[in-house]
Amino acid sequence: MQEYANDVVYHLLEICNKENLPHPNIISESGRAMTAHHSILVVNVLDVTSFPEWSNTIEVKDDAPEVVKEIFYVLDSTSNKNLIESWHDAVHLKEEAQNQFLLGIISLENRALSERIFWGICRKIEQLSSRLKFMPDEIRSLKTTLADKYFCNFSVFQSVPDSWAIDQVFPVVPIYRLNEEPSRDATLEDITCDSDGRIDNFIGSHRGTERTLRVHNLEPGETYPLCIFLTGAYQEILGDLHNLFGDTNTVHVSLNEDGTLNYEQIIEGEDVTDVLDYVQFSADELAGRIDGFLIGCVQRGIVTKKEANDFSNLYKEGLEGYTYLVDPDRAHKK
Repeated sequence: MQEYANDVVYHLLEICNKENLPHPNIISESGRAMTAHHSILVVNVLDVTSFPEWSNTIEVKDDAPEVVKEIFYVLDSTSNKNLIESWHDAVHLKEEAQNQFLLGIISLENRALSERIFWGICRKIEQLSSRLKFMPDEIRSLKTTLADKYFCNFSVFQSVPDSWAIDQVFPVVPIYRLNEEPSRDATLEDITCDSDGRIDNFIGSHRGTERTLRVHNLEPGETYPLCIFLTGAYQEILGDLHNLFGDTNTVHVSLNEDGTLNYEQIIEGEDVTDVLDYVQFSADELAGRIDGFLIGCVQRGIVTKKEANDFSNLYKEGLEGYTYLVDPDRAHKK
C-alpha cells in the first residue's frame, strides 16, 4: 500500500514541478485495495464428502462381467511407466460400464464396483504422479477432481459474490488447529442448491493460485471454522438473496491502544421473516394458512390437537429463525 501511494504521489509531484504548478491535495478512491481489509467472513464447516482412498483389497469374482475385469486389470497394472495410458483406459472403461448398465447388460452392483475401481485408479495415479518431475495436465487435474468437498454454512452469492462473478481470489485460512499441519486438499461448497456455489480457486505459492485449499481432516463433532479475508469491498452491497439466504450475523470489533479487543456492536443477521418480506410473502399469512390446514387435519382425525400445536409452533419458530443452519441448542430468535 505504501509503495502504491508513493508511486501515485511521485508522478503527480513530478508533473506539477515540471509545469510549475502548485501541489494539489490528492483525494483517491482506491476501491478494494483500501476498503477490503476491514472485514472478514467466518464460516463453519458442516460436513465433508470424500472420495474413497485407494485400497489394494478390492476383489473381483471370476464370474464378473468382462468390463469389470478389464478395469480391475488397469488398477492392478498401473505404474509410473503408464500413468497416461492407465488414465485413458480407466475413463473409457468407466463409460463402457455405465453404457452396459443402461442397456441392462451388467447389474447395479457391478456398475458400482466398476466405479469404485475407477476411483481407486484415480487415487493410485495421483499418488504415483506426485513423484514425477513433470506432470501432464490430465494428471494434474486429478488433484482437484479427488479433493474433499467441505460444505460450509454460508452462501457464496450473498457473502462473497465476486468469487463467483469475476473469479476474485480471496485469502481463505483455517483458524483452528494452527499447531497442526493440514493434511487434506479441499474445495469449499456453500449450502445453496446451485453448483456455482463453491470456491475452488485459492491463493497458492509463488504468487500463483491453486484449485484446492489445504485443510485439516474433519473430526466428528468438531467445530472447524474457516476465515475468508478481504471481504470489505463491495461484497455486502453486491450480495444476492439466492435461495433466500440473508445477511449474516455481524460483529464490529476495534483494537484498543493496549492491544485488547473491543466488541463495539453485534448486529443480528436476517431471519426467515425478513427475507420472505423481500419477495412479498407475509409470514403471518403463511402461518395462518398452516394453522387453518392443521385445524382441518385435527377435525378429520389425521393428527391429534397436540401434534397440530407442536407442528404449528415448530413452523413459527422457523419463520423467526436465522436463514443459515444453527445448533438447535443455540437457535437464533428475535
